[in-house]
Amino acid sequence: MIENENMQNDDNMKKKITDNGVLVISEIQKKVILPYTKGEVKEIYRKNKELYKDEQDVIEKEFTKDFYYYRHQFTSRFREAVELITKREGMSKLDGFNLGSELFLKSYLHPAIISACKNLDELNVYLDCLDKNELDDFKVFDIKYELYPAVISKNDIGIYEKETFFKRLSKFFRKMFKKCEYN
Repeated sequence: MIENENMQNDDNMKKKITDNGVLVISEIQKKVILPYTKGEVKEIYRKNKELYKDEQDVIEKEFTKDFYYYRHQFTSRFREAVELITKREGMSKLDGFNLGSELFLKSYLHPAIISACKNLDELNVYLDCLDKNELDDFKVFDIKYELYPAVISKNDIGIYEKETFFKRLSKFFRKMFKKCEYN
């Protein structure tokens, strides 16, 4: 009996929920973990106990997404911007479309960051910091990337070392025009 209680206490210690102020974008774990507070998790669980086994299940289903959910970055930025405006801000789909169109081509903006923002103000603060190249000033949540190292092949390096066709063509025309000037 005492052994069972100790095992249950160990399980409760493992499942203890704390605030998570970090957006984890992990290619290695193949998932994205959105920031959350203990209060948010408890509130979602309290309102929907029939949908979740426990609070850890809330985190897995509501605050964790598959890494490949964001694999098409352009469309993911658009989709997440529309969702932010329509669902979290309660604005019109037209407003969502406008923001989605604006963010569609912002290649330095990972769509998971839009997902992690609780409201438009947080996103605007991040975009302002991004435009000024001062991401250290963004204090709403931390962002942690876990990515595999990029592999550069010898062929990729050669692109920068070798003369390209256009450089050779340019040199050829310069020589031709120099010869023409002397005649």
